[in-house]
Amino acid sequence: MKFHFGIFWILILAIAMDSTAQTPAGDEIAINESELSYLEGNTSEFAQTFGFDPRFNTFKEVNRRTYLFYTPRMDMQSAARPVPRGAVVKAYKLLMHANVWAVMYENNWGFISADDLTPIDKFEEPLANNDLDIPPKLISNISLRYPSAAKKKGITGEVVLRIHVSKTGVVSQIEVEKSIPALDSAAIRAAKKLRFKPAKKYGVPTDVWVRVPMNFEHD
Repeated sequence: MKFHFGIFWILILAIAMDSTAQTPAGDEIAINESELSYLEGNTSEFAQTFGFDPRFNTFKEVNRRTYLFYTPRMDMQSAARPVPRGAVVKAYKLLMHANVWAVMYENNWGFISADDLTPIDKFEEPLANNDLDIPPKLISNISLRYPSAAKKKGITGEVVLRIHVSKTGVVSQIEVEKSIPALDSAAIRAAKKLRFKPAKKYGVPTDVWVRVPMNFEHD
């Protein structure tokens, strides 16, 4: 009887040790290959909810100052952040019943009214600066007009823009990277007047994005 009792506890100990060896350390969870491939192929919850493929989008320009909304209802309680006129968004799906586009703006998902968006006929993602032989060079002055209403309220700071410079050196698209709502429109107006010596890749003029800070300070 004692012999069988000892064998019993040896088996229990062996099972426990085998179980411990297979359990990952800390809070990690073991994932088998089928689960891993599913997770890697999974799209965002936002894309799944509204039924579109996040790999495909069109570019649209905001034609008046508006907001990015959390919900398609677009009531002010769901306003996530302001979007200035002239900004470019990635549009994924038109929700026809609500007349709104599911969009991405500055890496944020949300909704903008279809009436506030204008199609962009041709928009190509250009090369980054580090892919270039010669980066673009600004050849015009930045002329900022301080909005009087913002100046009276003492609003100052730096608006940072991402500017798409075409192969001819003109500004073709503008995105707001760092926003100050009262100053965004003035910064965009100034950016549209800029002229550049175009960037070159393999000796050929090419499109590129540049990052331009616009500083608003009191005299």
